Amino acid sequence: MITLQTSSPPFSSYQELLDYMDLLKKSAIQWSEFCVLSDKGHHNTVFILLSSDSVVAAFRANVSATEAWKVSKIFSVQGGAISLAISTTRIDRAVLSSLTSIEDFLGGASKTALLKKTLKTVLSEPKKGVKKGTGRGEDFKVKTARRVFDESSMRCMFEGCAARLDSNELTGDEAYFGYLAHIVASSESGPRGERGLSAKLSDVPGNVMLLCDKCHRLIDKVACADYPKEILNAMRRQYVHDKNRLLDLLAFNPVNTYSFCWPVNGQAISPPTAREVSGCLATSKLRPNGPLLSAEDSNIGFKDSKDLVFWNAAPAILTSAHARMVQTAQQSGQSYGVFAMGPMPMLVGLGALIGNKSNAIPALTLLCYLGQILVGPEGWPGFAGFPASSDLVFESFGDPGFEHPADFL
Repeated sequence: MITLQTSSPPFSSYQELLDYMDLLKKSAIQWSEFCVLSDKGHHNTVFILLSSDSVVAAFRANVSATEAWKVSKIFSVQGGAISLAISTTRIDRAVLSSLTSIEDFLGGASKTALLKKTLKTVLSEPKKGVKKGTGRGEDFKVKTARRVFDESSMRCMFEGCAARLDSNELTGDEAYFGYLAHIVASSESGPRGERGLSAKLSDVPGNVMLLCDKCHRLIDKVACADYPKEILNAMRRQYVHDKNRLLDLLAFNPVNTYSFCWPVNGQAISPPTAREVSGCLATSKLRPNGPLLSAEDSNIGFKDSKDLVFWNAAPAILTSAHARMVQTAQQSGQSYGVFAMGPMPMLVGLGALIGNKSNAIPALTLLCYLGQILVGPEGWPGFAGFPASSDLVFESFGDPGFEHPADFL
C-alpha cells in the first residue's frame, strides 16, 4: 500500500522522497494539505497528506529540518495549507499501522501553521545547557566517553552505518562529528526514558552508543517507536562483537584465494561471498589477501555439465584452470586458499592435480563428508580418471547459521 509508507522504515534521502511523490501522482492520489505530525517530546515525526481533513497518505523520512522544509514546499499544492500538528501523547507502532489510526491520532493533536523555525524545534537536537529535568541523570564522565569511543573505534554504532566520526570525509581534517546517544534516555521524558532507570543508566557506557547525526536523529526524532531499548541494546552488542572480530583478523596471516566454479546439472555456480571466504579461512587463523581470484568461472564457456561434450573436454578444462592458478600462486611463494565448487569428479580431479605437498589450503563448505573424501588423513587422494557420469555433485554455498559461514578447511 503506497499511501501507508509508515509501516516501512523511513526514507533516508531527499531523492527517495521525490520518487515517492512521483509514485503518488502516478497513482492519482490527490491532496490539498501537507502536515507535519510530531508527538510528545518530538520523538517521532510523520509527514501527512490530507484531502478534506481525511488522511490520504502518510510517510516518514530521516531528513534534517532544512530538508524537511524543502519537502513541505514540494508536497504542498498551490493554495493548499501547510501545517504542524503536535500531540501531547507518544506515537507508537499501532498508530503507524494504518491511515485510520494516524487520522485518529492527528485529530487529538494541536494544529498550527508550519513555520521554518518551529520545524527546526521538531527535527533538530536541543541546544546544549538544557536545564536538569525530573528524573534526569548526571552528565557523562570522561571515562565513560572514552570507553564508548574505544568500543566504537570512533565510528557510528548504528547497524549498517559505521560512518567515521573522527575526521571530515571531504577534507580529511581531524574533528569530532559524533553524538554520545543514550539508549535509555537520561531523562524520564526523553526517548525510551523510564522512571528510576533513566537516572541509574545515564553514565553507564553500555547504555550509550556513538552515533552520526543522521542515525541519532532517526532513533530520537524521526522513528523512536521503531527503536525500543531492546533493539538498540542488541545492536550495540552486535557492533562491539563484530568490530572485535574484524580487528582480530589483523593478527591472521594473509593468503591469496582462488575459486573454481563448474556448472552443476545445467546450472552455473556462483563463487563464495567475501564473508564466506573470510569465515572459512578464519578457522585456521588466516585471512584473504585481497579479493577472491577466479581460476575458473562456470558462467563462462561450458554451462552444462550434463553434456557429454563437457566431460570429453573436462581433463583439459581442469588442467588449464589449475595451471592458471599455479602460475599466479607461485609468484607469491605463500600458501593460498582454494574454493572449489562443481561436480564431484572435477573436485577430485582438482585435488589430484594440487597434491598434498603444495602450499594450497583446500577450503570446503557445509558438506563435511566431501571434505573427508578430498582431504583425508593422507592428504589429497590419487585420481586415475573421470567417471562416466556426473551424478555426484558438490552443493552450493549456503548459510548454516554458525559463527563462521564455513566451519572447516
